[in-house]
This record gives sequence, C-alpha cells and structure tokens, in this order.
Amino acid sequence: MKGSIPWQGFIEPSEGIEKLGFAVRGQGLLRLKPDAESDFCTLTCNFVRPTPDWPLMRIKVKINSKILGVIQMKEMGENEKVFKIGTLPNNCVLNISFQVEKNRILHWFKAFFTQNEKKQGTRPLARDALLIKKISLDDRILLDYNSECSRIFPANETNFLEKPISVIGFFRQSFGLAEACRRTTYALRAAQIPHNCVQAPFTGKHKGLDNSIEMDAKHPGKHDKFRLFHFNGDHAEIVAKKWSEDVFSTAYSIGFWHWELPVFPDEYLNWFSRVDEVWTPSNFVRDAIGKKSPVPTLVFPLCVDEKVFNPPQADKSAFNLPTNKFLFLISFDFYSSMERKNPIDAIRAFALLIQTQVKPVHLVIKTSNAHADRKSAKKLHEQLDSLPSNTYTIIEDTFPRKDFLKLINTCDALLSLHRSEGFGLHLAEAMAMGKPTLATNWSGNVDFMDETNAYPVNYRLVELKDNHGPYAKGSYWADPDIEHAVSQIRLLLEKEQNVETQLKRAARTTILKRHSPERVGGLIRERLLGLERLRRLGDCSAAPFPKDK
Repeated sequence: MKGSIPWQGFIEPSEGIEKLGFAVRGQGLLRLKPDAESDFCTLTCNFVRPTPDWPLMRIKVKINSKILGVIQMKEMGENEKVFKIGTLPNNCVLNISFQVEKNRILHWFKAFFTQNEKKQGTRPLARDALLIKKISLDDRILLDYNSECSRIFPANETNFLEKPISVIGFFRQSFGLAEACRRTTYALRAAQIPHNCVQAPFTGKHKGLDNSIEMDAKHPGKHDKFRLFHFNGDHAEIVAKKWSEDVFSTAYSIGFWHWELPVFPDEYLNWFSRVDEVWTPSNFVRDAIGKKSPVPTLVFPLCVDEKVFNPPQADKSAFNLPTNKFLFLISFDFYSSMERKNPIDAIRAFALLIQTQVKPVHLVIKTSNAHADRKSAKKLHEQLDSLPSNTYTIIEDTFPRKDFLKLINTCDALLSLHRSEGFGLHLAEAMAMGKPTLATNWSGNVDFMDETNAYPVNYRLVELKDNHGPYAKGSYWADPDIEHAVSQIRLLLEKEQNVETQLKRAARTTILKRHSPERVGGLIRERLLGLERLRRLGDCSAAPFPKDK
C-alpha cells in the first residue's frame, strides 16, 4: 500500500448485503494527531445489523492500547454506542481500532442446538453481520458512510489548498476515458479549484484528437500536493516507464478508475499500490472496487457541461439522414468492446419493431475505431444486413466533440441495450438535451436513470462464457430483454408525439441537478478540503499501519 495512510480496513459489504455501512475487514483503523488544544471526551459509533447471521459476532473498540468496549447487537436494525475516552496523553497520536471478533465454536453450538444450521455457502461473511455507519469524536465526524462526497474525514473548513491539484490523463485523445478526464477538469474549473492539466504518455491507436483543453505533456514536477491519475491502474505501468516511478510519489495520489463488471479482478489488486485513494464515476463502480480496496473509494460522477445543455443545432442533412422519420441513435467505440456495448441486440429489437410499427422510424448506428476489432465490425454489418437498407444509416467515423453532440441532438432518441456501463456518459448527455433515452436498467447508468426520466429495459444477469477483452470468462453482466425493449420503444413512440413531455423535462432536470459542473466541482472541493484537514490531523511521520488481515 502506498504511503502512510491514516485510514484502513473499512470496505464495502459483500454482494447480497444491504449497503447500510462499512464492513470491517479484520481490523478497521483510524489514526489522527489532534491539535495540542484538543481534548476529546467521547467516541460515538453508529452501526447496523443487516442480517440475523453470526449473532455472537462483535467488534472490539480501542484507542491506542486502551480498550473502550465492544459493539454488539443481536437483533437486526440500527444502534448507537457512546464510549467515554477518559484521560489521554497530551498531543498524542490517536490510533482508533475496530477489531472483528467471532467465536466459530459458539456459533456452531448455537446453530446446532437451535437447529438453525444453514447449508454451507449460504451464510454471509461474519464481517457483514455488523456494519459501521458513522464514527465521531465528540462533534467531529471521522467516518460517515452516507456522506455523498467525503465518506472519510468530511470537511468543515472554509480555507482551501495551498497548491493546485494536478490532473494527469488523456486530454488529447477522443474516447470515453479521455472525455471523462475532461469532464472532471470542467468540474474543477467550475468550482474554481486551482489545477494543472497534464497529458499522460499514450501509445494507443485510437483515431481522433481533442485540443479543447490546454495542458502540459511532461512530468508534473513537484509544484503540486494532490495528483489525480485519471486512468485505470494498468496504464500506470506505461506512465512509470516513461516518467519514472517517482511521478506517483506525491503527497497524496488519487486514481480515477472505471470498471464495468460487478467484481473487481484479483489480478488488478496491484493497482492500489500507487494510490492513496480511488475515485469512481458511479456507485456501481465504487461497489465493485470498494469491496477489495484497502484505500478510501469514493464516487464523483462525471459532469455534463454547458455545451451539452445547449448543443449545436440539429441538422439531418449534415449526416444524410431522412427528414420524415423518427431517428433512434446507437453509438459505441470498438475499443470499448462491442460485446459489452451490445449493439447487436439493439438491432434485433429494431428489426422486431419495424415488422409492425406504423410510424416511420430509422436507426442510426454511429461507430468509431473499427480497426480495433475487425471481427466484431464484420459481425455488426452482418446483423445490419437483416434490416431493409432504407431503415438504417451507419456512420463509421471519429467525430470532433461538437459534431458528435450535433448528431445526438439531431436524432430523436438514444437506444442502448448495453450489458454494462461504468457510467454511461452519452446516455446522460442525451438526457441533458431532453432526448428520450432507452437503456438497460443495470450498472452505472441507474444512478441517473429510472422510469420517471427514461425508458429502462429489463434484464437478467448471465455468466460470461468467453473472455471479452478485460472482461473474463466466469464473471457476469446483463442480458437485456429484447421483447421488453421493443415494448418500451413502442411506449416511447406513443408518448413522444408531442415535442415536449414531462419525461423529457424530468430527464433534463435530473442531469442538471446531479451532473452540473458546479455540483460535481463542489463535491470535489469538499473532499479536497477534507483531505487538507486530514493532513493537519494526520501524523505523516508515523509508521504505516500493518497490512490488512
């Protein structure tokens, strides 16, 4: 683990357990060095029991070597316990620990004699029996599971950073991760957070360039305190090779990661060695990574900027599209995995639709980087051959940002029967423009999509039978219900007779409230303030915590 972190061992609960608080992996640890004037009286713990299993499990609470007591609760529900701290040496480092204790023999005897023994494999992990919701020292919150932007050490100061944050990412490129990096930069700008933009070394073969943001293209140097590495951990090897490993040796290193499956692979656990904290664009990604993360893992959604809320004028002639038909748009990049984006099922749904649809409709398929996967590109064209040629238009090109936004605004609705999305930026952008959006009701996009502002499509979870790029055989993702998708499309066409509908207004309102640069920038600002507070309270010279058990 990188550096000497004053936080460890609090993780997301396992699959199937309600997301009500942090599970404790072996031992949860919080460390801080109070100001000389600090004199704490009480430690308050709010906790939850979400399952009746492991009724004898408890958590022992200590400050340094002093035992304060235990957290224990037999009935399901929520509770609070206040511990009196007593006298502590002046100006000492506080090591607050939460040790999970489970007596397997007593659990077995209790289950045996009450005949409640469950079959092997059905019982949740012991650590999921008691979840930590909030921890406070007097009125100072140290941990809050329900805090939207600062789940560890929330901020309440008004001062700000002494040095800017450096954002290192794919500023020049034109693909999803690059656009996500620019989104975060727009949020920093909106919140007036001092920042530097640094182009990460890149050797990919993606087509298209973007020069909308000024940036450096060299090692960020030592003029910053926080560094936000806006790419997944696998690219860190390339960066370290180009700039040397010391680029990650900053005061506080943050990784902004995307992942599109509900389980984060064990072979990626070495990614954590270079970061002190992980940011994710959605709760879906946070839950996947957070279950295995030894560092704080927080959600900072991608923002949608003014260019999207006020997009370029629609122009069907610019894209050679029919003027008298309702246009559905499918958009994906072959580098993002066609199997995951799943345009094949969307085309199948459209084929079923046009068999009985009276209102004239037309399918627009926008793709890029077909050279990345010629086999999938061939499969796409073969599927399109099942449609009458006058019912679809395929656009195979990498557009400048402005032209892509014009295409979204030109079409009448967006269609995505994806198997998984880390966030779903193009869905959020279509909704911001007031376009009816139909998508699989699973993964990152459910943070901002529901039946009040979009057309969610039912699904079932299926196991991957083969490897698809980084998505390994044996994991699982969504298989959208094509028949339900067709019924949702018909409902969409029925409701969208009018230019303006309640659903369109709800879509724009949702994205404006949740994903404006001002709101996302405010969340980031509050988190960075919290990290400044942590720096002042934390003892950076002390030895690091022992490794997680």
